[in-house]
Amino acid sequence: MSTIEHTNKNRYLKKRRNFRKFNLLFGRLEIDDNGFDDLSKEIEKHDIILIDKIKEGQHEDMPINPLTLRAYLKDYEDIRGFNKYY
Repeated sequence: MSTIEHTNKNRYLKKRRNFRKFNLLFGRLEIDDNGFDDLSKEIEKHDIILIDKIKEGQHEDMPINPLTLRAYLKDYEDIRGFNKYY
């Protein structure tokens, strides 16, 4: 009888450890998801500021990169492979 009780106890402990691991991983996923969401919001804020500067003609001091170039050339959507940014 003690062997059966010991086996059942081991199964219970294993299930409990697996459940704990699952909860820890789920918590980590939740933290990472919130981090990506915050990062996405920061990028959107930056994009809005960038677009506003371009609309106001304050683009002389901007670096040339895909984001700034796309926002600056918004009227040139007939260029092959060029997608309108906003």
